[in-house]
Amino acid sequence: MCAGCAAAVGYTPTATMSQADAMAVIARTLEDQPGVYEAMNVEVSQERLSFRKQRGRLVFNRSPAVITFDFDSLGNMAMARKRNRYVVSVWDTRGALRLAIVILDPAWAKRFMDAMTSMARVKP
Repeated sequence: MCAGCAAAVGYTPTATMSQADAMAVIARTLEDQPGVYEAMNVEVSQERLSFRKQRGRLVFNRSPAVITFDFDSLGNMAMARKRNRYVVSVWDTRGALRLAIVILDPAWAKRFMDAMTSMARVKP
């Protein structure tokens, strides 16, 4: 496999977590992303998640981007291994890629996917 290529990791998430556990897993996952991927001001509610993310390493553009995602719009998710990291890609129901979450531990990446699936099943 080439150094920059990603290898798909098959996993089918389950909605088995309580709402409180799922919210905690999502928040921790976003906050624990390595280096420049780390999220700030993470808020997870029953309906949505929101967080701030640096827009990259541009010196002249340091304002963080605010990202929100409504759990009821969860479409597909996929996990891929890239070097020593796992990237969970999250699409909405319209097929738009909404999130790419970088996670170091494959078991935690699966737990994140389970948490997102569990939150999508919660009815407010």
